[in-house]
Amino acid sequence: MLKEVLQHIEQRTRFVLTSHARPDGDAIGSALACCQILRLLGKDAEVVLHDPVPRIYQPLPFADRLYRLIGSTGITRRPLSWSATVSSGRT
Repeated sequence: MLKEVLQHIEQRTRFVLTSHARPDGDAIGSALACCQILRLLGKDAEVVLHDPVPRIYQPLPFADRLYRLIGSTGITRRPLSWSATVSSGRT
């Protein structure tokens, strides 16, 4: 099974990682770590969450690179303020 997962990662260039609702430290940390590993492998990777990052986890490394899903219309970046809206175009 691990071999299959690695093959899928190798065959693709773009990844979106997410977690469960109301993410805790494990969920946020795992998503951020996996995202950084994919980036180190030369992949285009982003973390998109539905709920805001709890204040206690906002200082985590790379947490400033998270996106937050806003309904079905778009996403926003910058978890500290949730103010910058980004296009919701699908690719």
